[in-house]
Amino acid sequence: PQVVGATDGNEKVAFTFRHILSKVKFSFENGYNASTATIKVYDVKIENAYATATATLGVNSTAWANQNNATLVLEFGNASDAEATTDVKDAQGNVTPVTANAYKVTFKVDLLVNDTPVKTYNHTAYAQFAPVAGNSYDIKTVINQENIDPENKQEPTEFTVTEIDEW
Repeated sequence: PQVVGATDGNEKVAFTFRHILSKVKFSFENGYNASTATIKVYDVKIENAYATATATLGVNSTAWANQNNATLVLEFGNASDAEATTDVKDAQGNVTPVTANAYKVTFKVDLLVNDTPVKTYNHTAYAQFAPVAGNSYDIKTVINQENIDPENKQEPTEFTVTEIDEW
């Protein structure tokens, strides 16, 4: 609607602001039950994040295109005891093949017992999901005794994507 401004006594104008980007958070959780076992996660790198894209704005939706497969490597600082995610599994537990648009996540995990470092483990995992414009996501993994050692793992490191809310 058209609004004409006066010197004073103007009515409020309705305005809705929405983000066209998606906010993505990677978090790692300590899955050890023992109160003496802690983890330190560091050298976290996220690969396959698009460097550029084009947004087609719609009334009720936004479509991204023209990513040109140009990607960035995102490097983050260190995290500990609280903050990860991995290959997608189907209902039968079979790992879904990771496609080119999946985030590749590499990181190191130190296992500490009574604050004494036991060993460092190097991880590579994949997180795959289709983000929606304006939404916020927490991509999370739990590090525990079954998946901390990628060479002798009993279970894979898996990322679970949770849509948190709109920005």
